[in-house]
Amino acid sequence: MKNLFILFLVLFSFKFYPQSVGNVRLSEINASFIAIESIESLFSVKITLRINYGQKIQFLSSNNEILRDENQQDIQFNSIIDALNFLSAYGYEFVAIRNSPNLENIKECFILKKNKDFKP
Repeated sequence: MKNLFILFLVLFSFKFYPQSVGNVRLSEINASFIAIESIESLFSVKITLRINYGQKIQFLSSNNEILRDENQQDIQFNSIIDALNFLSAYGYEFVAIRNSPNLENIKECFILKKNKDFKP
């Protein structure tokens, strides 16, 4: 019983980050800078993220840009601050903001930089 309890503690003490952009896990993106755009839903106050880290973009498709969970469902955030706090757990820091064309309800583009000293 004691061994089972220890195994339980060990398994749940690890952090799992199954979030991905396209087929690349967020923790495995090897880019110094990323650009994120918030996409607002028409019938919700939640937002999803489009992430560009320099990957090849498919013509007329954003499937390899949307941040998704392990079930390939779009991850939704309460606000852009919620999303920035989430990405800070992966070592990204806010650098700049720029206006973006208002396509698909995209309003701003945030530039983030990976902290070189970050250790997951």
